[in-house]
Amino acid sequence: MIRFAEELNDIQLEAVRHFGGPLLVLAGAGSGKTRVITYKIAHLVLENGLRPWEILAVTFTNKAAGEMRERVEELLGPEAREVWLGTFHSIGLRLLRRHADLTTRTANFVVYDDDDRKRLLDRVIKSLNIAKDTLTVRSAAYWIDQQQHALRGPTHAQLPTETYKDRLCARVYEGYEKAKVQADAFDFGDLIGQTVKLLEKHAPLLSEYQYRWRYILVDEFQDTDHAQYRLIKLLAGEKANVCVVGDDDQSIYRWRGAEVGNILGFPNDFPGRTVQTVSLEQNYRSTSNILKAASGLISANTQRHKKELWTQKDAGEKVRMVQSDTEVGEARWVINQALKRHREGTPLREIAVFYRTHAQSRHFEDALRIESLPYVVVGGMKFYERKEVKDILSYLRLAHNPKDDVALMRIINEPPRGIGQTTIKRAAVLATDEECSLYNGMLRLVETPDGKRARKPVARFQRLMDQLRQQAVDGADVFRVAEAVLAETGYVKRLQDEGTMEAQSRKENVEELMVSIQNWAERAEDRSLAAFLDHVSLLTSLDENRDKSDDAMMLMSVHAAKGLEFDSVFVTGLEEQVFPHFNSSDDPEALEEERRLAYVAITRGRERVTISWARSRQRFGRLDFNPPSRFLREIPKEACVNEMEDRFQAHTGNRGGWAAASNASRAPKSTPAKSWTRVSSERELDFEDNQSAGGAGGGVGAQVSHPSFGMGTIKKLDGDGPNARVTVHFKTVGTKKIVARFLQFVE
Repeated sequence: MIRFAEELNDIQLEAVRHFGGPLLVLAGAGSGKTRVITYKIAHLVLENGLRPWEILAVTFTNKAAGEMRERVEELLGPEAREVWLGTFHSIGLRLLRRHADLTTRTANFVVYDDDDRKRLLDRVIKSLNIAKDTLTVRSAAYWIDQQQHALRGPTHAQLPTETYKDRLCARVYEGYEKAKVQADAFDFGDLIGQTVKLLEKHAPLLSEYQYRWRYILVDEFQDTDHAQYRLIKLLAGEKANVCVVGDDDQSIYRWRGAEVGNILGFPNDFPGRTVQTVSLEQNYRSTSNILKAASGLISANTQRHKKELWTQKDAGEKVRMVQSDTEVGEARWVINQALKRHREGTPLREIAVFYRTHAQSRHFEDALRIESLPYVVVGGMKFYERKEVKDILSYLRLAHNPKDDVALMRIINEPPRGIGQTTIKRAAVLATDEECSLYNGMLRLVETPDGKRARKPVARFQRLMDQLRQQAVDGADVFRVAEAVLAETGYVKRLQDEGTMEAQSRKENVEELMVSIQNWAERAEDRSLAAFLDHVSLLTSLDENRDKSDDAMMLMSVHAAKGLEFDSVFVTGLEEQVFPHFNSSDDPEALEEERRLAYVAITRGRERVTISWARSRQRFGRLDFNPPSRFLREIPKEACVNEMEDRFQAHTGNRGGWAAASNASRAPKSTPAKSWTRVSSERELDFEDNQSAGGAGGGVGAQVSHPSFGMGTIKKLDGDGPNARVTVHFKTVGTKKIVARFLQFVE
């Protein structure tokens, strides 16, 4: 027997007992929303007299649906299995499969995954004679996604056609829909959009399901897009017995179509019906100081339902706010603190590091390897295993060893260069017959009649690899070879032309790889391509071993952290242009979503939250010097404590810390490495103007700081300007040769 009044708090009980008409449950982070949903299903059956099959419960992930079903079965027993409970897409699939005769597909239709979809789009684009440099498959797929989220079909009058790209995409969209019909297939987005179309077109069918499902519950309502919300309103009908549970402060998926306006506007979406709103504000997860910090931050958003989380737990530790000199110093300090907490008894799996973009993980992975700590990258691949990173590394591998067939197969058409599969297959046969590498087999094939059509693209590829290989043979610095790869292949330009958020993320990873190579070259005695490839191969083998650990530290983007919780969390990279992301600079709605992201990050912590940022961050050949994030100023001072990180930075006096955020307007945003200037007690290294002895300017004897090696003294200068080679004696690692632009002059 369920004792509802004893097992729920007063507000939860109010939400569970409500029956008749629309209900909005604003469930703050850690407030027990899943408990409310599952107990409400039980209450509908046991107290309101509904039969289990008259209830529809919808969520977003199979994992969430599985956990919810388990909890309902614990309350109701076997009859809980009759509740229609699943994801939006699984419900849509069931309806489309049942009523396929009312669609343009058969009951045996297939559902295309992302890879199938891209292959079909590629075929459509080719059939329309659209050049790949004009419209990529990824770009077209992203554009079509946006139309599907908004329920705009290929002939819809509201399709955007303002630009030439829009008009091309509209043509592709139309061809893509026709091709799916011919293939008897739906894609993932169709499972919602085509279900809505089915119900809107066939009124008797809609009435059947409106009568069948007397009550509808929606979990994570803040993540719904236009199509999903339209489906719910159709099924709810005039009786509108629908309960939506969500938190507008945790709406963070606008990039995949989620509309925070759905939950913000819900109270006004049912004319003639009273919409009840219940706010779950008691938090069962975090300490009082963590909640104060999170609540103070999110209160700066204007588009939100007003609420404030509270807890009966102790105040706990204040949120720590720590500034580091560089992103390397930030990573080392964070991992050092995590190790300290682990030694004090916190399991590694209860310690998480959050970052805004996946590219930021590299420094944390490096620091974890130094400490020999196991870790797991959640929601993404390890840095050196990401596609774009492996692509660039494969070019370097093939330049080093032309017999590396695996590397060749990876990059032969990355970016596309017109070497078809038929050519590759024939080259493979020839290589086997003549016992040579695939590369040589391909070169031999194009000299035969069978390879005539591929002669030009193969020749261009050969010239590219010959050029890269010559640099490697001549002993060029690995960074120079990598620069040549990006310049000659057009890899980065292709990502730029795609114009999608995914492409932007991939471009950032390529940039981070270049920074990684440059940093490694500055530390290494042997800066050759061969030495770097050995270095990377050892790192990746270690990664594979550590992934198998039962107790490992968690690294993840903030997006991946949604729905999780940990004893101790580190929220990193709180700088302007990083977090909030630079894409949000001129978009008030995007900026509010960035603030919601930060809110989500902070509320993942149970006992301890640390927020960190770096004064400088290397990015693709330049040193970014962004001011501290505006979000730091929005966190109440009584809930946090400012600490200066000093273990991994040069000791040059007070560098601003949390208070520096108030002076953000005076800090430079992003300055090329050859001319950047330091804030506070450090200034630009002026090697062009002064190379005199005695420590004046940037000359011999001057004190300098390096992001990795700390403080040192200049012993010798070779060359002029920011690319001069500087011999520096460091207290920690001895004498090193460093490029001038990576040093900071200390007064």
